[in-house]
Amino acid sequence: MKKANIIFLKFLALVSIFYAGCIKNNEGGLNTISAQYIVEEDTMASILCEMALTESALNQNVQNYSAAKFDSVYNFNALISHNVSKERFDSTLYYYSKHPEDYKTLYEQVLEKLNQKK
Repeated sequence: MKKANIIFLKFLALVSIFYAGCIKNNEGGLNTISAQYIVEEDTMASILCEMALTESALNQNVQNYSAAKFDSVYNFNALISHNVSKERFDSTLYYYSKHPEDYKTLYEQVLEKLNQKK
């Protein structure tokens, strides 16, 4: 597996664990999430693909900038470009953390999108 794919998978696992731990429930059971708060699968795959590419560019320092200039040089936000709020993104990650088969399908779409960008 390519290094970028491994980094991407680690990133997604870390984000999933973080956000799943942040969501609280009201009555001790799992929260049910309304469909209006779930980002469409294709859009979510595009967002995760763009996040992976951005992280990869940062790790490789494609433009050879110092760490102090990263924020201004790599001023990029996949959520804004797809008009998705952080809350919807978080809710969607939570949903996928509770539906591993759907998550696997999403990962496959993301990897396919990354392979198309080679």
